[in-house]
Amino acid sequence: FGSSCTVQVPPCRVGLVVSWHVRGSMVQSGVQPLDLEGCLNQLCDTVSKQISFTLLCIRAQIKSPDDFEHAHRVITTLLEAVEDAKALTKKPALLTCSDVLPNLVLDSLGAEPPETPCVSGVLNPNWLFRLMWDMFVMCLVLADSVILPLQLAWPSGGVTTFDTGWLWFTTSCFVTDMCLTFVTAYSVQDKGVLVTSKFRIATFYLSGWFPLDLLSILPWGMLTQFMGGSTAGTLGRSTRMVKFARFARLLRMARLAKLAAMWERLEDFVGSVLLRQSVLILRPVGLLVMICHWYSCFWWMTGDPEGTIGALVSGDHWTEMPQTTGPPWLERSPFEQYVFCFYWTLGVMRTMPAEVTPANLFERTSVLVFMFIAFSVFATCISQLTTTYMKINGQNREFEDDMALLKVKLRSRRVDAQLASIVRDFMKYQFGRKRGLYMRDGYAIKNLGHPNIQSVVSFALWGPLLKKLAFCEDCMLSNEMLRSVFEKATSDEDYPSNQVICSAGCVATECIIVMDGELKVHGGELNGPIQIVNEHCLLTEDEVFSDTTVTTKTCVQVLKVRKEALFLSCRRHGLIGDDGKWLTQHKPRARSGSGTSCVGAYV
Repeated sequence: FGSSCTVQVPPCRVGLVVSWHVRGSMVQSGVQPLDLEGCLNQLCDTVSKQISFTLLCIRAQIKSPDDFEHAHRVITTLLEAVEDAKALTKKPALLTCSDVLPNLVLDSLGAEPPETPCVSGVLNPNWLFRLMWDMFVMCLVLADSVILPLQLAWPSGGVTTFDTGWLWFTTSCFVTDMCLTFVTAYSVQDKGVLVTSKFRIATFYLSGWFPLDLLSILPWGMLTQFMGGSTAGTLGRSTRMVKFARFARLLRMARLAKLAAMWERLEDFVGSVLLRQSVLILRPVGLLVMICHWYSCFWWMTGDPEGTIGALVSGDHWTEMPQTTGPPWLERSPFEQYVFCFYWTLGVMRTMPAEVTPANLFERTSVLVFMFIAFSVFATCISQLTTTYMKINGQNREFEDDMALLKVKLRSRRVDAQLASIVRDFMKYQFGRKRGLYMRDGYAIKNLGHPNIQSVVSFALWGPLLKKLAFCEDCMLSNEMLRSVFEKATSDEDYPSNQVICSAGCVATECIIVMDGELKVHGGELNGPIQIVNEHCLLTEDEVFSDTTVTTKTCVQVLKVRKEALFLSCRRHGLIGDDGKWLTQHKPRARSGSGTSCVGAYV
């Protein structure tokens, strides 16, 4: 070292090195028991090199008492850094909570477990066919909730083939679903892990949905036959038991309580905004239809003198009252009876239809209770429909207003027609791709404001693209190191069509990765879609020039990696030594067939 050499040692550099090596060891081991001897040897080597280098610098600089005082302060700083590192090793809880946990989150985002049929000897609930089976069972429950009230309100004269076949088919499917549930893992919501212990699965199911599922498969008809007997004295009681058995079958509809959980799983699997918006509109409509259907069947059962409920009510019934436009409703066809009951129920939700009126106290009381409930449900459903429609179309209306204002400005300033078309296309791209999807899904999380959350979300979006670079393929970096290195050197930008991304012969200062859209190469030999531009500028700190000119063919969204910021980050994280050379295990290499100069673009 010459006398003119000036070296500044950053405060607590040794402490940073110590914490980095301990943290890196824990990340690479996946929070498994550490190789303490190897970790400490690596730590000692690093500290020894740093101290030796610092002492050489001090020896070269000491020429006066002031220099001696400066050297004393530097040595004191080094000793304090070592003490801080020793104190850090005595507090594993701090390291585990603040440093290791974010790495686990990133690892789970980078490589999700495969959705295999079985996990540790039990079925995987995230398996596609298991999810499809759950959806099939829910469709059966919905169909049964429609067919069963019809069978109770308008029973056939005898047992039909359809009634028997439908009962056995649905019951067998429900029993199969119960058996599969006993051997299907479940997810712990607060921990996000799958429980695969058969004992814990059985305990969880028995204390949860099992009683409800058991009630839906009990053979109520066979139970009533067993309890009723066949003597003349028990004939009346047997008739009542049969009616009770029919009514008890409505317990199968209790499975509808599982519909919300099934829908949440389906939404997580599909992840479609269009699907969610469609369900938000169809759910209130479906609820209104099902309420009308159920009360239509109930209203007919109360009015039928021989029905399940009407037989228990004395006095006249509304179905027996004479009508001005035809025979009494009791004498008409079942289809006409159902259509009228559905129409009358929908009218009761808003007002009182005049076609028929309740004829006894029970009918009046049931209609009174239903009117209170139905009016609230009807108003709530209409409010949900209006709110959902306004929410879905609100952004579209705002965008149409913005486009109209833009067209007025372009026309008043006599802008060229081709340029005006480019501007309009870019605005449509921003609304459809960025505002409609990316900003709503991505920035809703980023608006939490915590820098760690922002970093995790950015890495989840950009990590797969960054790993395609030759820089990342050769450096063998962990997910945490990759995020730390590229965090301050990357940003995404949007470009309209026919814009120059890079020019031939100009210095390449950033690598460009296409996230959405298409680019076009001028004067090159490349054919096909272009994904990465100026990739080789990241492989050396020397000036690298673009070989070709690249422009945007359509509106594009690109991810930019700034060369200067990237190399500065590499130095800060110890990937580049103090002598400006790459560490052997981290040195990036050019792709086969390319030299040290930057190629303008890659296919």
